[in-house]
This record gives sequence, C-alpha cells and structure tokens, in this order.
Amino acid sequence: MYPSYKINPDWSRLAKQIVKSNQTVIVIGTTDSGKSTFCRYLIDFAYTAGLKVGFVDTDVGQSQIGPPTTIGMKIYEPNETETHEKTITDTQNASQTTDLEKSKRFETQEKPGEEQSHHFIDIPDSLYFVGDTSPHRNLLYVLSGTQLMVEAAHKRDADFVVLDTSGYLHVSLGWQLKQQKIELIRPQHIVCIGRKTEFQQIVGYNDNFNHLNIHYLLPHKETKTKNRTERIDNRNKKFARYFNDATIQQVSFDQIRSVRTLFFNGRIAKEKEIQMLTDLADIEIDYAEWGDRSLNIITRTILSTVTTKKIKDYLSLLHLNNQKPDFLNNLLVGMLDEQGNTIGIGVITSIDFKNHVFNIRCKHGHTDKATVFQFSNYHYTEIEK
Repeated sequence: MYPSYKINPDWSRLAKQIVKSNQTVIVIGTTDSGKSTFCRYLIDFAYTAGLKVGFVDTDVGQSQIGPPTTIGMKIYEPNETETHEKTITDTQNASQTTDLEKSKRFETQEKPGEEQSHHFIDIPDSLYFVGDTSPHRNLLYVLSGTQLMVEAAHKRDADFVVLDTSGYLHVSLGWQLKQQKIELIRPQHIVCIGRKTEFQQIVGYNDNFNHLNIHYLLPHKETKTKNRTERIDNRNKKFARYFNDATIQQVSFDQIRSVRTLFFNGRIAKEKEIQMLTDLADIEIDYAEWGDRSLNIITRTILSTVTTKKIKDYLSLLHLNNQKPDFLNNLLVGMLDEQGNTIGIGVITSIDFKNHVFNIRCKHGHTDKATVFQFSNYHYTEIEK
C-alpha cells in the first residue's frame, strides 16, 4: 500500500508559495501539532516538482532520521529513471501522485485517514550525536548539530531544505532554542502550526525583517495525540531497530580520543603510579590518567572531600575528577571517523581497565573507522520507562 495522508487546502496553497529552489523552511509547533506530517508533505510536494530535497530532523526524542538522541539529514533526489506513484488525499478528495516507495526512501505504518505516524529509514546521509532524547540541558549540541546538518544538505546541493523541530516550545529555553535556530539557519520561511498567539514570543520580532516570511497554519483536525507511554514505546522501537544488527566489539583506548568527558584524553597512569595513588587514597584505584596539573581517577567508591584535598595538595594538582565505574555502564556514545563525521552511535557495555579496552555494542564496521567517541549522560538500557 502506498503511503497516504490527508491534507487540507491550506497546505496546498502554502506549498505552492514556498516550495521553490534555494529556499529553506523551518517548521515549528507544539507536540502533536502535525509538524512531521506537514514536513513530509512539503518533501513530497518538492520531490514531485523535481527538486532535490534536504530534510533535517532536529527532534532528538522522536527521530525520523537516524536513532533517537541524534539529528539526522537525508537527501531525496528525483530520479528520472524511476516511476513515481504515491497517492496523497486531501480533504476535498483531490489527489496527485508521486512515488517515494520505489526509491526506498520512506517506510510507513499508517492507515488511510489517520494522522501520519510514519518514519524515515534509519540510514541518514549525515548524522550528529546530541546524546539525549530532550533538548533541555543540551541546547548547544542541538544548535551545533542543526547548523552542521543544514550545511551538509547544502553541500549535497539540495534545492529545497526542510527543517523539522521538537515540541519543546512553551518554556523560556524552548523559545530561545527556536530563536537561535532561526538566527543560525536564516531560513526564507518559518511555518508555525498552531494559534498565532502561541508563537509571538518566538517569531514576533521577525515581522520587522524583510528576509523572512512567517506563515501560520492551524493543526490538522485529524492529528493524533500521543501520550507519554506511546512516545516512549515509539522511541524504544526505534532504538531496538537501530541496534538490531549490532554486536559487541572491542576498541582499545589507544585507538580513540574523547570529547564531552574529562576521561580518555590524558596520559594513562603507570602501574607504579596507580599503587602510589592507592596508598594515598587508601582505596583501590581502577583507573587513572594525568592531565595538565589534573588527575582523573575511577574508584569503586567516591573519595571523601578530605582524601581529595590530601591527594591534590600532595601532588600539587589544580583539579581532581573522580568517578565510579558505573558512570560508564550502558553509556551511549557518538562514534566519529577521522574526518569528524558521525558514523553512528554505540553503547559502552563494559570497560576492561586493566587491558585498556572498551566493549561497545555498535554496528559492524564502525569500530574500524572510529577515531573519536562523543560521550553523553544517556544510559541506554533496552527499555526506557
């Protein structure tokens, strides 16, 4: 069955205005406002018009492209040798046809007449690891990833770029996040789905700019509301699908460097140094590494304030960072190649501190290419609750 979804005349009228070459569109709205379905419609419309489309999905919690915790970019490029047949039904039962199925671009699980709950194939053309399923406390990573993925779409010569956003909206940080995305990306169009008054804190000031067009749409009448349990279940399924063919592989500490953590960038302490630290701390040291007048150590129990000061004073240290081994258990990491591109994500299942080896669950071949791990605070445990 070809993918189908109901549209309304407002969608068609707006698409005819904004779907043109050299245009970038940001779509914003609250949770369950139908943002993703409208983005899908814009992609279909542009694809049918023969445009090369770049889609950037910045919703890290309900990702369509790539696994949750990431921002993904995918290119949809018309191919004249393919037949394009896809039914789009609007509220007046008018239809037009395209085909994204034969290009293997979309997978859908919808029933006719329902709000779309489609997903894109989880193989993005470019990926950025944010490291959480919420933009809260990760604004810088979300903004960096958004900018990089839009740039990736332009590097692939996308004619038309669509940017989907999360429903993180009705708090001050949510407003600021949307505003900074707009300032960074400088789109030609912003589509706000919801009541106009909902967006004045976010886009009101843009009325005084002449480079930006703001459009308002009401949510689709048949938009399906998903509760928290349904969203978590959807996220679990997407994680499970991503890791379905993953295996546990080994990566030496020597192979990689790290970012977003203080560990795994310094000089690993020698056996005699470990013994000296053990004597000072009066507790077993699992791992230690030296930085510039700093020390990072992993111990079974966290050192007391008194012991920490004792070690710092004895060694003339400015900083001592102490963690327990379990802070790494099931930790999600981004895996970067030597070009700095994210090749995928992995889960640290355990660490052999004696032999300096990570045991990481990831897709086949990723460990051979990985040169940097981007750490996070997200622990993946198969089933989120």
